[in-house]
Amino acid sequence: MLDQKKKTIEMCADREREQYIKNAYGIVNIFRDCRDRGYKLIRYPIGEENVLGFAQLRDGDKIIFSNSSSRLSREIFTVAHELGHHVLHLSEDKSEIIDDNFDGTSDEEEEANHFAISFLAPKDLVRKYVEYEMPNSQSAWAALDIAKMMIAFNLSFEACLNRLQNLSLLDSVNRHRLTLEKSANSVSNYVRILDDSCNINKASEVIAIPDEFLKWVLYNYENRVIPQETLEKSLNFLKLKPSDVGIDTTKKIAEDLNLDDLLGRLDD
Repeated sequence: MLDQKKKTIEMCADREREQYIKNAYGIVNIFRDCRDRGYKLIRYPIGEENVLGFAQLRDGDKIIFSNSSSRLSREIFTVAHELGHHVLHLSEDKSEIIDDNFDGTSDEEEEANHFAISFLAPKDLVRKYVEYEMPNSQSAWAALDIAKMMIAFNLSFEACLNRLQNLSLLDSVNRHRLTLEKSANSVSNYVRILDDSCNINKASEVIAIPDEFLKWVLYNYENRVIPQETLEKSLNFLKLKPSDVGIDTTKKIAEDLNLDDLLGRLDD
């Protein structure tokens, strides 16, 4: 990617970041702030081997889906990556991008990756963090120091090393040493020691679906658009039964409707 393109993406990430609540270094809660910014955020545990997420424009709604079976640091990066697709790539001509991985094999994926890391860990703040929070010499850095950075920026261990190396703050020799230290010790234990409330290295398995989804399902059932079977399948996504929302299902009120028509990509 050309340097000028990187700078343009960094400027876009900085402008978007201004709308989010931050602590000294990182974004406090990207999920909450995306919803507050008008994105329809869907978080659902579909298994580690499935897609990481997708970005979509549908009927004027800006939709972001993230797989909450991924460890939290990866899910946070997924949301930032999909946010990048919305800011940089989606339009009426291209309304959806699905991400199986973030390997950067296309220009769009490379650009969304650069947006995500610039959004979560801007280079000026990373340099400030290294200056104020890390030992003077990178040869003295330990895996515990990288774990502290993980918490500060809500990044994975690998993403921290990548960011430091890409900014020429970490050389390949010391990166290899830190990677070996990480292999020999549990990063999760380091994170727990530093902050026992931090679950950055675990999958959240959160189910979070916009309120409109439940309202839409109930409206369509009550107006005889969808049958009981579709209602039950839809509510099952939310771990609910019809009785939990005050629905009497003693009779069926519509012919069958394919759930894919109702949920789209969420059921894929």
